[in-house]
Amino acid sequence: MPKTYREDEAPLDAPDIRKILLNCNNRRLKAYLLILASGGMRALEGLAIRLCDIDFSVTPTKIHIRKEFAKTRTSRDIYISDEATYYLKQCIDWKYGDKGKNRHAKIRSNSDVVFSTYNIKGVSNPRTIYVKVLKEFQKLLTIVGMDERKEEGTHKRRKITLHSFRRFVKTVISDQTNQDYSEWFLGHNKRPYYTKREPERREMYATKCMKYLTFLDYTTLEARGKSIEANLQEKDRMIQNLEAQINLLITNQTEMSRRLYEAGILKKD
Repeated sequence: MPKTYREDEAPLDAPDIRKILLNCNNRRLKAYLLILASGGMRALEGLAIRLCDIDFSVTPTKIHIRKEFAKTRTSRDIYISDEATYYLKQCIDWKYGDKGKNRHAKIRSNSDVVFSTYNIKGVSNPRTIYVKVLKEFQKLLTIVGMDERKEEGTHKRRKITLHSFRRFVKTVISDQTNQDYSEWFLGHNKRPYYTKREPERREMYATKCMKYLTFLDYTTLEARGKSIEANLQEKDRMIQNLEAQINLLITNQTEMSRRLYEAGILKKD
């Protein structure tokens, strides 16, 4: 059999995600990309979310991933950022808003799939929605100039895909917490001895991960920038204090040497 050559996946970082989101004018696609970029679910898992799977009563918002659409066939609860929650609520309110403004508005039901558009039998299937969302995402990549394709393979897939957001979330959570937590969060086959209570898992995401999974909330970004600036200023003050102490030691040593010379204890070479 001929050898199969593999190419490393293109990394997606926070500035890239911010660029994509800022150029996205599609309300549904923007909310969907934000839950991928902060929740790390697989593309189909995100599209399968129903209204009853979302718990807005806790912070951060908790989302139930159904086992029917999970790759491991195991259900789990994950979290999304406050920023993603804001745009997700906007998307839902628009969907069920005034029919005079939104011709696709329909009667609300807890079993409705969030990202389905039309109230037609069969269209709520997440696999059907995926085709349309993927086309919209590929158009967006072309607009922002990030539609490069890989060199290997017959079809030459794009370097940036919907799965790239999942890799980004995995990297961030691994860096900020630990390997076991990131494996659990992404729904991989977890280690049987890794268990934590739900409030503890939610607290870890809120305190250690969410600020690094925020892209358009400029209040949070500005606060993070001020924190970095404050840390740099504190380090500058520490360096100045150390320099002052060194200069004081040099001055004291010089003065002591002078007195010892005058007392005849030390002799000049």
